[in-house]
Amino acid sequence: VGGIVLFFIAVGVVTSLISGSVLFVLIKESFITGLVGLVFLSSFLRKRPIMFYFARQIGAGDDAQRLAYWDQLWERPRFRHVMRTMTMVWGVGYVVEAIARVIVALIFTPGIVVIISPVMAIGTTLALILWTRSYGRAAYERGQREAALAGTAPAA
Repeated sequence: VGGIVLFFIAVGVVTSLISGSVLFVLIKESFITGLVGLVFLSSFLRKRPIMFYFARQIGAGDDAQRLAYWDQLWERPRFRHVMRTMTMVWGVGYVVEAIARVIVALIFTPGIVVIISPVMAIGTTLALILWTRSYGRAAYERGQREAALAGTAPAA
């Protein structure tokens, strides 16, 4: 993702210098956001969606035992559903945000867009983080309740 972002920044700078288009300068970040959203969505073509790897890195770091535990979690259907849902929400969220920022750039003056665009980007990311924490916590608690009702050991 970092390489993709750097590529689009470079393309944006070069294209802006060549074209001199104010509109392109205003919407170039939307291409990056949209591409990140598409990367999330396209990860459904892989064995595990991208959110699994982000969550595993946050939850396990470089601890081999914790990494193995996270890999084992993937075998649970509910866990797979949660990871796929999170990935879908982030992908759709970023694609919608990118489209919305382009629309804003087409409708409003550049001075307004320069103010609104970063607020939209930061707001979208914060909303996605808060949603992910809430959804993940609710899924974990639901799993704990189901394990308790089934009489099985709760998941760590």
